[in-house]
Amino acid sequence: QQAAWRAALKRDHLMRVLQVCRLLARDNALRRKLVDMGAVKDMCAVFSAEAEAHFLGNISPFQVEVLTEVASIAKRLAGDEWGLSA
Repeated sequence: QQAAWRAALKRDHLMRVLQVCRLLARDNALRRKLVDMGAVKDMCAVFSAEAEAHFLGNISPFQVEVLTEVASIAKRLAGDEWGLSA
């Protein structure tokens, strides 16, 4: 179930939030906090929803960019969570 704030988030605002998350994920300490908060699972959920909509033909503004940002963030965070270098 998607949080109410997430459902109400405009596409360009989502893109900005993801860009900030990607920048924060560059810092080791902040990345560790994001991993501890369960951000990998959250990023995968966003990616799954966006990818499903995309492949169903429900193309929306910033969709490809959102998918790219989420994939980049998830890769970096998952690397830390699973003990791999990202």
